[in-house]
Amino acid sequence: MKKWIVKIGTLIIVMGAAVYGIGYFLPEAHQATGDVLIDAPPEVVWETLTDVSGYASWRSDVDSVMGVAGTTASRVWTEEPSGLSFSTVIYQPGILWRVRITNEGLPFGGAWSYRLAQEGSGTRLAITEDGEVYNPFYRFVSRFIMGHDRTLRRYLNDVKMELETPE
Repeated sequence: MKKWIVKIGTLIIVMGAAVYGIGYFLPEAHQATGDVLIDAPPEVVWETLTDVSGYASWRSDVDSVMGVAGTTASRVWTEEPSGLSFSTVIYQPGILWRVRITNEGLPFGGAWSYRLAQEGSGTRLAITEDGEVYNPFYRFVSRFIMGHDRTLRRYLNDVKMELETPE
């Protein structure tokens, strides 16, 4: 019985070292993109995206938004339950909105650009994530297990469901 415990322990250590080693050699920075065609006019999509106070009503990963301050062009806020704080970096009404995580000391960070373009009677929403993952373990998990585009795919799905679901 003791030999099995030693073998399992050794295997766990070797696997942990392998994950760390692979993560160490992955780049800290990554870029992920995604887009969706939404059956709503650009003005409606823009209002939904930039109304951070309303996120809890349609985003599946947000229970509440706290500390909303500043004008729309200089907006800052914190999303719960993640505790992530964001600030507006670029604000070009109806065209481009770029926000960045402002928390310090996290194992990750990044910025997201939201671009709108009218397409027929709908709106093409494209999101680009410029992310950084500082911890090698997190880099491995982000790259090989979760996928760098997981968060933006969820966001695209949530906004499409919000704007296209009949009331």
